[in-house]
Amino acid sequence: MDRRSLLLSAGSIGGLLGLGSYHQRRRLRRWDDRDALRTARDRDRPTLETETTLTVSDEHLETARDDLEELLAETRAAWPDFEDQLNDLPREVRRAQSRLEAAEDTLSDAADRFADSSDRTPVERLELLEDLRDGLRSAGHALAFAQVERNDRDTDDVVDELDTVEDEYERVSEAITYYADDLPWAVAAYGDLDDYLEGVRTTIASGRRALERGDSAHGSDADPDRTDWIGADELARASIPVFVVEALLEDIEHFEAHLHDEADTTTDAAPTLESRYESLEDDLETRLDAIDFSYDDERSSYARDIWTPFEFDRSDGSDERRRGRIALAVRLIAERDAVVRTLEEFADMPSLATLNNDDPLRSSFETTGEDVLEAARSADETLENRLEADGDHLLVHHLCTVIIEDRDWTDTRLERTLDDINEDSDEEWTLALERLRLGYLEVEAFVTELPAVLEAIGGT
Repeated sequence: MDRRSLLLSAGSIGGLLGLGSYHQRRRLRRWDDRDALRTARDRDRPTLETETTLTVSDEHLETARDDLEELLAETRAAWPDFEDQLNDLPREVRRAQSRLEAAEDTLSDAADRFADSSDRTPVERLELLEDLRDGLRSAGHALAFAQVERNDRDTDDVVDELDTVEDEYERVSEAITYYADDLPWAVAAYGDLDDYLEGVRTTIASGRRALERGDSAHGSDADPDRTDWIGADELARASIPVFVVEALLEDIEHFEAHLHDEADTTTDAAPTLESRYESLEDDLETRLDAIDFSYDDERSSYARDIWTPFEFDRSDGSDERRRGRIALAVRLIAERDAVVRTLEEFADMPSLATLNNDDPLRSSFETTGEDVLEAARSADETLENRLEADGDHLLVHHLCTVIIEDRDWTDTRLERTLDDINEDSDEEWTLALERLRLGYLEVEAFVTELPAVLEAIGGT
C-alpha cells in the first residue's frame, strides 16, 4: 500500500473511531437523563375507571338481543343465494358477507356475556348494548345488499326511509327534558345522553353520504359493471340507519327515563344550562382577549401551542347547542374554560411548535430528565389530590378523564423520547425534554383550575 492510500485509510478509520467516540460521549452525558426518564416511565400514576350515567337494565339487554336475533333471521333468509357465488363475486359481496358473519359472532358472544350480566359494571353493560346495536348495523348492511341485488330496494326507497328515521330522530331529540336540581350533575349526566343522541345523528348523516357516493360513482369514464357493484354497496351502506336508528332511539328513551328517576325532580334545567353556556362563552372570550399569544416580536408563546387545537380541531359546543344538545354543549365549553384558565401560565414561554431550525432559541433550553420527572410527579400528585377530594363528582370525573388522556399521550411521547436517546442531536434532545416537561405542566395546570370551572357552572 502506498503512502497516500495508507494516509487515506488511516484517516477513514480515525474518522469512524472519532464518530464512535462522539456517540459514546453522547450516551454517557445522557445516562442521568435516561435514568430519570425511566423512573418517570415506570412511576405509579393515578388512573380513573371509565364511568357512565346511562343505565342499561336486564330487560333492555334482552330486548336488544331479541332485536338482533330477529334481524339476523331475516338476513339469513335473504342471503343463501349469495353463498355459492362468493368466489366469483366482487369484493362488495365479500364485505357484506363479512358483516353478516360479524353480526352472528356478536350474537354468539353476547350469549356468554349474558350469563354473568348481573355482575357487570354499568360501563360493561353499556358496552354489551352497543355491541348488540353494532350487530344490527352489520346485519342490516348484509340484508340491504341482498335486497338491492334482488331489486327489492332502490334509491327512492332509501331516501324515503332515511327521511322517516330522521323525522323520528327529530321527534325524540325535541322531547328530551333535562330534569335536574344539581347543574354540574346535569352537565355530566345529560351530557352522556346528548353524546349518545349525537351518535344517532351521525349515523343518519353517514347514510346520506353513502347515497351521495353511490350517485357520484356513475361517472362518464366509469366501468359500468364495476359501477353497478359500487352503487349497490353504497346503497346498502346508506340503508344501515334504517335498521338501527329506531333501536338507538328506544335506547335513548330508556336512558332518559332512568336519569329522570335519578334526578327525582321536575325542574327543567335547560334554561339554566343555556344561561351557563352563554356566561361561560362570554367569560372565555374575555380571558382570551387578555392573553398575549406573542412571546416576542418574532415568536408565538407556548400558550398558542396549547390553544391552537381548540381553535381548529375541537368543538366549542356551539354546534351541539344549535342542535339542542345543551348539556353536551356546556360540557364541551367547560373543558375549554379549564384550558383557557391555564394559558396565562404559559404565555411567557416560547412556542416549541413554530421554532425554526436556525432559531437561536433552540439551543437555549437546559431541560434535564430530572426536570421532566419532577413535572410528572407534581402533575400526578395534583391529579391524585383532586380525585381524592372530588373524584365522586360526575363532572370532575369527566374532566379528569379528559386530562388523563392528555397525560397518557405525554407518557407515550416519553417512551418515544427514550427510544431516540442516541439518535437526537443535543438541540433535539433538550427540546424533546422540554416538550415533555411542558406536557406534564399542562396536566397540572388543568387540574388546578377544575374548582374554578365547577364554580362557574354553579356547583362546588
